[in-house]
Amino acid sequence: MKVNNIIIPDRIFHKIWNVSCDYEEFSSFYNSITSIKSKEYIDLYKYALDLDLIYDTLRYIHKYSHYCFSDFLDDNKIKKASISHRFCIPIRTIENWCNGSGKCAPYIMLMILECYNVKYLPDNVYTDSLWKKFNTSKENSKKKINKKTNGNINENPNENNIEKYNKEDLGKLPLDDIDDLLDNINLETFSLRDFEQTHSIDNSSFLSDTDYLRKHMK
Repeated sequence: MKVNNIIIPDRIFHKIWNVSCDYEEFSSFYNSITSIKSKEYIDLYKYALDLDLIYDTLRYIHKYSHYCFSDFLDDNKIKKASISHRFCIPIRTIENWCNGSGKCAPYIMLMILECYNVKYLPDNVYTDSLWKKFNTSKENSKKKINKKTNGNINENPNENNIEKYNKEDLGKLPLDDIDDLLDNINLETFSLRDFEQTHSIDNSSFLSDTDYLRKHMK
């Protein structure tokens, strides 16, 4: 069953995040967003969230807007020094965030969560920006697959690495390329005779010209 993706506008998420920061108790935050009488009320149904998903989304936002920094490090197995070096934050500041003598601003916490790809919304719920990021990541993955396989995921590596070169091309290949080509062949099932017959190559002249294929014939 296909699950529909829910996209919340960035401006709406911004408002919800800010309201969440003002409430220590989740119940108070939840009521402020969902009660029609509240001045902070947001009609989340218009964004295709049902009642359960509204609860889960607000629960996630409240959790991560109040995320204890030491818990964040422990949960994601990140060292203080790693955060310090990555974001150029003084290590003393990181230590203060962890021991409670200082507090990481919620907007900084949000940026750090994004940098470490920590999900601060339920599955299939995105902001505009997260949706664009998610789709860009998917497109890049597809491009990498297509680049490796020429669009054919079930390709036979022997066929694509051998048959794409004809006799004339092989005559122009540098020795390193021939070596790389043969390294990708399963030599247990593909003999030099097969290679010779496929490309109409004179074995004796080919070997005498290179003397470089002997290591592949042993």
